[in-house]
Order: sequence, then structure tokens, then C-alpha cells
Amino acid sequence: MNPPPCFDTAGQRLTLGAKLGEGGEGTVYALGGEAVKLYHRPLERHRQQKLAAMTAGCTPRLLQFAAWPTATVHDGPQRDSPVCGFRMPRVQGTPLHLHFSPTDRKERFPHEHWDYLVRVAQNLAAAMATLHRHGIVIGDVNENLFVVEEATSLVRLVDCDSFQLTAGGIRFPCLVSSPEFTPPELIGQALRTIERTPCQDTFGLAVLVFKLLLGGWHPFDGTTTLPVQIEQRISQGLYAYGTQGGITPPGLGVNPARVTPALVDLFRAAFNPPGGSRPSAAQWFVALQALGASLVQCQHEPAHKFSATVANCPWCASEAQGITHFFTPPRGTTGRAAFVAEKARRQANLLAAQATVQRLQGQWHQHVQQQMGTLVAELQQAQERLQRLTQQGEVLKDRYLQARHAAYAQSFLALCRIRDAQIPGIGLVRIEALARNGIHTAADLTGGYWDVRGIGYELQRRLMDWRDACAQRIVLPTSVSDQVELQRIDDAVAQQCGPVAREVQRLEAEVQQRQTVVQSQLQDLHQRLQAATRAEAQAQRQVASL
Repeated sequence: MNPPPCFDTAGQRLTLGAKLGEGGEGTVYALGGEAVKLYHRPLERHRQQKLAAMTAGCTPRLLQFAAWPTATVHDGPQRDSPVCGFRMPRVQGTPLHLHFSPTDRKERFPHEHWDYLVRVAQNLAAAMATLHRHGIVIGDVNENLFVVEEATSLVRLVDCDSFQLTAGGIRFPCLVSSPEFTPPELIGQALRTIERTPCQDTFGLAVLVFKLLLGGWHPFDGTTTLPVQIEQRISQGLYAYGTQGGITPPGLGVNPARVTPALVDLFRAAFNPPGGSRPSAAQWFVALQALGASLVQCQHEPAHKFSATVANCPWCASEAQGITHFFTPPRGTTGRAAFVAEKARRQANLLAAQATVQRLQGQWHQHVQQQMGTLVAELQQAQERLQRLTQQGEVLKDRYLQARHAAYAQSFLALCRIRDAQIPGIGLVRIEALARNGIHTAADLTGGYWDVRGIGYELQRRLMDWRDACAQRIVLPTSVSDQVELQRIDDAVAQQCGPVAREVQRLEAEVQQRQTVVQSQLQDLHQRLQAATRAEAQAQRQVASL
């Protein structure tokens, strides 16, 4: 499909090239050495103003780190044609998240070692600091916003049109966020009304740096009896390597204290900020620059780089413990073989964890069935008997009232004489003809066709309409005999229901007592099942990290 027509600010039509990508909001096309993003739907005036403000605030420094809008694109050649997109630099590289996982790096970038990742993290902080110096807040910090140029390790931002900025006294907010990069103070908030801050951006920066330098793990990954969802852990400050407790770091995780002692305090300040203050992007840049300058080469494995402030190579120590982070292949095997072995080991752990959960669930259900099954079945049967008896009483009362209504209606309709009615087309001659056939009142008019001379289908329809009108005036009067009969039925049903209702109450009390006993008996099994469920979730995350 050809791209829609679009024009530059001078009214000249742009000749767009191949489609480079497509997202929920728009499609990106090539334009020579540049790119053009065209939105799928017409933009609100506020969004058009924002793009105009972004292009007006474009600087060479911004373009060094971001695919920043350089000029607006319009849907017509006229001067006042609506903005439908923008021009921007064409950024090439690989998404940042492909550099997190040791598996991805081993498969895609085998030459990347830890010193390279430190440079990427440093450039990541530089990019964010540059935006902050321009008064720009990213808002929705996430791993898909950043692209790494492999040859230089330079990091650039994309999808900049969602960023928050202020121009001409107007604030253009960022309306979205990604849960695992959102600081606790923003979780659950209405973002449309909130002015985002650089301090909130740096929470996401700290998460990205952590994942980049420490094997792809999220800083809030770990084993806990508390919430499973990452955003819930973030909101409660459950940083896996913090001092607050309540969470155990993942077994295959890398402790920052073993690898980046110089960054330990920065991570803690970012994830559990004292007084709500976090290290700035500029502070991260300085700390990462110092970390890069302190790196030394392992004496045993040249591909291992680590900080000189650490006594021994942390990557060799990890491999000695059987935890492979794939910064270099383990001795005696190739990188691919190591990947296959590690993948098989993690999948085996997951299968074992799933089997444990299933076994404990089976034990749980078997114990409950043995202790409660017969009793619960008896209770259900008694409840069903009680319900049937109650329903039978209602049926008897309905039948009595229906019979009473039918008898009263017949007597009422017998008083409605055709001779006294004024029915169009039914005169004296036809009334006599009806009488000769035994039809004198509304009660005598029944369904079906009557073979009465001179009374055809249309006259029969009029007679039946008159009968229906008479029936609508029927109101069954309440009588003492009716009340006595209905009470007699209620008493008979209550007499039958009484023993069954008492049986239901007895069984309900016994079930409740038995539940208390069973819960006490299952306390240990319940704790083991909870622990197994957490272990299964942890194993799933470990497999997913590959």
C-alpha cells in the first residue's frame, strides 16, 4: 500500500520511500537519509501544537542522542493544513533490550563483554541527561525507547513524540507509562493530570542500567511471600538487594555488591529513595564513567572484565558455582553448547517445580475429599430436598389460585350477556341465531370456529374481542376461604420442611467445624504449596530470561 500524500512546511509534496516500521499510532517511512512518521488518525490540536513546539526546540545536541522531530509534515499543501506527522533523523542500531539477556548477546553479539555494556550504560545515562538539560522529561521510560549503535555503543532515543516538554508556558504531558519502569509514586495515578519529573525518569534509568549490567534481571525480581506482580513490588519498595527485607534475590541473579560496588549506593538510592530524591542522570553518567575507567582484565579469562575495586573476578566465581552468565563460554565447551546446557537445566528446573505444584495440589484435593467429601455431599442432598419441598408448596398454591381464578372468571363471564352488549354487526337476528346454538354470554364463547349461520369469521373475531375485553375486567376478590386454604398449604409444607431444614442446619455446622479442623491439618501443606508456587513462578522467569 502506498503511503498517503503529505507535504512539508513549504507546501512541497514529500516523496516517501520504503516503510521502516509501524506501531499503534503511526507508520514510519524512509525519506532519503531521514525518516517520516505519519499518524494513522488526525491529531488533536494539542498534539499538533506539541509537534510544532518540539521542532522549534530542536538542537544539534538533541539530535546526537534522539530521533527528535526536525520539521512538521502536513496533509495538504496549504499553509494552515493540519499536522499529520513529522520528519526526524533515521536511527539505525539494535534495540537496547537485546543487550540485556546473556543469551541474546551470545547469539547476536558474541564480541560484547562487560566493558562494552558499561559503555552502553554510560551513553544511556548521557542521553537522558541531555534531554533533562533541555527541560525534557521522557515520562514513559522503557527498554523499547533506546537503540544502540553497535560500532560506537552510542545510545539514541526513538518515539520522542510521547515525551513531556513545556513551551510557551504550555505543558505537553506524557500520558503513558510502562509498569516495570514506573516509580512507586506514579503507580495507579491518573497521568493526564501529573507533571512528570526528571527524578521519576531516573527510576527507569536505574532499572535499565541494572538489567544491562547484571544479566538481564529486573531489580525487583526475587522470591517473596508478598506480591508477585513487579509493579506491586515496586510500590512496596521490595528491591531484591535493598535493606528493607521481605524478598530474597533470585538464585541465578548477580549481586551488585559483587560486581559493581561503586553503584550499590546509587541503586539503593534509586529504588528506595530517602525523602523521594534519586540520583540524577548526570550522577549516573559520572559513576558509570568511573566504573569504566576502573575495569581490569581477568588473569584467567581475557574476556572477563571487572572493576578493580573487586578482589576477584566475579564471572569466574559464578562459573565455578555452576551459574553461567555467558559473558564468556565456560572452559572446555563452546558458547552454543553452554547455552544449550543452561537452557536444558532451567527447563528441567521448571518442569520439576511444576511437578511439585501438581503433586501438592493433588495431595490437597485428596485430603479435602477424604475429610469433607461425604459430609458435603450429604449437605448438598439435604439442601436440594429442602428446595424441592419449598418449590412444591409454591406449585400447590399456584394451582389453587389458578383454579379459583378460572372458576370465578367463568361465573363473571356468564353474567356478560351478548344481548346487553353493543357489538358492531351483531344485531337481534344474529343474537337469536347465537342463542339457538347455545351461545348467550361471554362464557359461551370459546376458541375455534362456530358453525352458526350468518356469523362469519369477521363477526366471530369481534365477538372474541368483546369476550377478551370482558375478561380484562375480572379481578379475583380476596376471600377468607382463600386465605385459609393458602395458610393450610403453607402449614403442610412447613411441617414437611421442618425436619429437613434442621438437618441442613446440623450439616452446615458440622461442615464448618470440619473445615476448621482440615485447615489446621493442611497448614503445613498450604505453606509448602505456596513455596512451590513461588518457586514455579521463579523458574518460569528464569526460562523466560533465555
